[in-house]
Amino acid sequence: DMESTFSKAARGESLDNFKFSKSDCCNISFLQGYFYRDRISGSDDKLVHKPDIIKSAKVIKKLMAKYDISSYVVDREQEGKQQVTKIYITEPESLHTLYNLFGNNIKCEKCMVNFLTGVFVSDGILVNPEKGYHLEFTYKDEFLAKNLLNTLKFSGFDFKLSKRKASYAVYTKNSQTIEEFLVTVGAQTSCLELMGDKMIKDIRNHQN
Repeated sequence: DMESTFSKAARGESLDNFKFSKSDCCNISFLQGYFYRDRISGSDDKLVHKPDIIKSAKVIKKLMAKYDISSYVVDREQEGKQQVTKIYITEPESLHTLYNLFGNNIKCEKCMVNFLTGVFVSDGILVNPEKGYHLEFTYKDEFLAKNLLNTLKFSGFDFKLSKRKASYAVYTKNSQTIEEFLVTVGAQTSCLELMGDKMIKDIRNHQN
C-alpha cells in the first residue's frame, strides 16, 4: 500500500478544515470533487462509494441532506477479508438530484478550492516526506486523469500524467507544488511538517 499515515492525516486535516459554506456552489463543488472518481452519469440509478476516511462519509451524508439527497452509510461491511465503509445512494431520484446539481457548477473562485479539497479528501495519496516528495491521484479512467490534470494546471499547480499498467497517475514530485497544494486544500499542519522535514534534510546534506 503506497499510502502513508502522513497521507491519511493530511486528508483528515483537510476534511476537518472544510466548513459547509453559505454558498451552495461551494458545497456542491466539494461534493463534486469527493465523488469525482465515481463519474456519475445521468442514467445511473444507484451509487456505492467507498471512502477510506470513515468520518468523511458522515460529513458527506450530512452535506447531501441539505440538498434533499438521501444516502446511508454502512460503517463496516464485510468484503472478502476486509471491512469496508460504504456510502450508498439507492434512490434514483436522489442520485439524479446530485447529478443535476453538478451541471456547470464551478461559479466562484472558492468553488475550485472546494472541488480540489473534495478530490484530495477522497483520492489523494501522499508519500511520507521522509521517503521523498510525491503527491498523486490515480484513476483507471483516462478521461478522469486528464481532466484532473487540466484542472490542476488551470489552478496553477504543476502536475504530470503517467500511464501505469491499468491506471493513470496524475502526480507531482515537486515539494513546493505539494506545499502550495496542501495549504490550498486546508492541510496547513501537514504542510508545515513537510517543510520541517525538508529543512532537516537540507541541514543534514549541508553537514555532509
